[in-house]
This record gives sequence, structure tokens and C-alpha cells, in this order.
Amino acid sequence: MVVSRYAEGQSNLNGSPFLFIRANTLEGRIIITSGRLSQFAYLVRSCLTWQHRSLTLVLVASLLLAIACSAETKVIPATKVAFIADQGTGNESRAVLALIAHENADVVLIQGDLGYEPDKALKWDQNISDVLGKKFPVLAVVGNHENYEWNLYQRLLIERMNRAPELHCVGEVGVKANCTFRGLHVLQVAPGISTVAGIEPEDNYEDFIRSSFNNNDTPWRVCSWHKNQHDMQVYSKTDETGWGVYDACLDAGAMIAMGHAHTYSRTFLMKDFQNQEVAHRSSDMRLEPGRSFAVVSGLGGYAVREQKNDGDWFASIYTKSQGATFGALFCTLEQSSADCYFKAIDGAIPDQFRLTLTSDSSAD
Repeated sequence: MVVSRYAEGQSNLNGSPFLFIRANTLEGRIIITSGRLSQFAYLVRSCLTWQHRSLTLVLVASLLLAIACSAETKVIPATKVAFIADQGTGNESRAVLALIAHENADVVLIQGDLGYEPDKALKWDQNISDVLGKKFPVLAVVGNHENYEWNLYQRLLIERMNRAPELHCVGEVGVKANCTFRGLHVLQVAPGISTVAGIEPEDNYEDFIRSSFNNNDTPWRVCSWHKNQHDMQVYSKTDETGWGVYDACLDAGAMIAMGHAHTYSRTFLMKDFQNQEVAHRSSDMRLEPGRSFAVVSGLGGYAVREQKNDGDWFASIYTKSQGATFGALFCTLEQSSADCYFKAIDGAIPDQFRLTLTSDSSAD
């Protein structure tokens, strides 16, 4: 009787499984499946058949093959991301930074309005260093209140980036930049910012978003900017960004993170932002091309506003009208899923949800 035995293993690139190895001990050959053939055809050419050996030899050889064929590959570690905006430099903003430290975040995304007042950039950066450390990764975009010393803020951000080896940006940091951190791809844009010298409120941001996502297959995608369209926030902010940037992020299956409104709000999973068409109302949201959501996490430490806008497309609203205080949104990104929650400095958790990626979102 002929008995067939197999040794199997997987290898990963950028955290996404791409190589499945099967070693047939009787036929003396290796089968590679589940690969991204367009990108890893060279693997197939490098993996040769061998003569029949013992099962132990095959197991060892298949392991060595996986290592040799993917020497530069790695599994993306779980990454906890904090989202804040509308920050300031006072005790409340430091309390939010302390919360971010307590929740063990790996990186913070700040959607604009950093120090608010003149001559606060150095104090703003020192607060982060005091609470989170000089090497803690920060990605911040320009807000309308960076009209005092944006050039200094930008320099401090670049210096901090250079101290964080896993954080990389190409372009104009905080304005129009393509940034990555582990399995996270963040596009920074500045639609509607007209009060900061040198910043264009309309600078082909929509096309920049589309082309940047099309040329990168990092699984988790975030669009980061400061201002809003009126229907995407629950305070009294007016239409300032246009819908084009929302559509570009929607088409890429990228979540949208904003500030400006000094509140917290999150939409349901959307299929059309401009017409406020909801894809579904579950707290489990699958991100994919044509499906996304928008969140304002603007309780970073500088004022809490009341609710002045509403809509049945909002899944969560947390403002002064609901007794809100300052806090941050946290998402722990795994290979293809993420658990998210907003937590206030008083311990309240007014929102929790879960994200998953389709295969198209996690590996183009």
C-alpha cells in the first residue's frame, strides 16, 4: 500500500500570508500555492524538486525553503493606533496623552489643531515627549489653528519621525504626504485649510488619494485631515472640504479620520457619503472598495462642544450634550481585523466597534 505524507507551512510578507508550501515525501517535490504570483514568481523559480528522503529531512528542508524564499518577510505585529484632534497644550491635553500611554498605543494620529496659540509648538512637542517619549511615533496634519507657526510644527514632526524607525512619510508632512507605519497606510491631506501660509485649500487632494492608494498594498488605510463637510460632523461646522476627498477614500475602502468639531462622532458603514447612504447599521464593519466610515475624534484636550447637528447615518455621538469629556479613539489593528473603542479620561467608553478587511482591502 502506498501512503502519501505531506509537510506543510506558511510564510508571510508584510503580514499577509502569501506562500503556502507543501512537501510530498513520496514524490520528492514541493508545491507552492496561495501566492501573489505577479509579485513572487521568482519564488517558484528558486524552489527546486529534490530526491526522496526521510520525512525528517523533508520537514527540515521545507522549513529552510520557507526561510530562504522569504528571507525578508515578517508578520505585522498587532498595532494599536490612537486618534485625536483639537488638542491644545494644557492639563486636559496632557491627560489625553496620559490615557494614550495607559492604553499602550503604538502610534498616534492627530487630525489638526495642535497648540492653538502663538509660541506653543515647542510646548506641544515637549508634552508628547514628557508623557509618551521622544521617540514615540506621531502623525499630525495641519489644522486651521496652525496659522501661527506651522513651519516649526512641521519641523518638529519630521524630527520626531526621524527618531521613529518604523514611521516613514513621502511628500509634504502634515499637508500632502504618503505615510506608513507597520501595516498602516495613512494619507495626510489638507482640504479646506486656507488660514495657514503656504497651504492650498484645494491642491488636487482627491487625485493624490486615489493614486497613492492604487500604488500601495499596505492593508490598513486611513485618510487623515482636519476639516469637515457639515453632514460629517455633529457640531456647527460648515462644508469646507468638498465631497471629492470622501469619495476617493470610499473607493479605496479607507477609513476617514477628522477633527475640527471638538466632539466625537462616527458614521455607520457608508456606501455614499455625499447622500448619506448607509451600507448597514452593524457595529461590525467590513472595509472594502466602496464601503467606509468617517469619524471625528476631536476631544484631544481643547474644549468640548455641544451637539448641534444630527443624522440617522451616525452610529455614535459623544458631545457636551451627552456629558462628554476629553479622550481618544483606539483601534488595535491585526492582520485582517481591528477592535476599536473611544475612551474618555474619566473611563467612559461611549463607542465600540469592530473592523474587518476583505481580501481586496488587505492585499491588492
